[in-house]
Amino acid sequence: MANSLRLATPKDLDWIDKLCRRHKRELGFVRRVALVAGIRNKEILVIPTVAMCDFHLRRDGWTTIYALISEKPGCGKRLLRTILKRGPVRLKCPVNLTANAFYRHIGGRLIRQERSHSAKRRSLNVWEWN
Repeated sequence: MANSLRLATPKDLDWIDKLCRRHKRELGFVRRVALVAGIRNKEILVIPTVAMCDFHLRRDGWTTIYALISEKPGCGKRLLRTILKRGPVRLKCPVNLTANAFYRHIGGRLIRQERSHSAKRRSLNVWEWN
């Protein structure tokens, strides 16, 4: 079923990798080996072919989101709400992306901004839900 939210499997790797490459401007470079590890560790949620969330559940109970991509309206919200059921969440988002408005809309709290001192790195907004 195309709209089923589930954990990613090795069969999903190719389309997840392509999705990340299509959104390189937003995500930066996502290493395929990191995606393989995320799938193996059951830390990537997907809505097949349209959305994915790469996350890590930390020992202190917080979840860190590394990537959240949705190419279909409503799917990003669905993925994020599923992650939020696990406990407190933190993610970083480049300050110039429209995703910041989405995170605010979905109830995120902007806790700080990490300014970059390098031309190669972007300044980031740090969002939390707890």
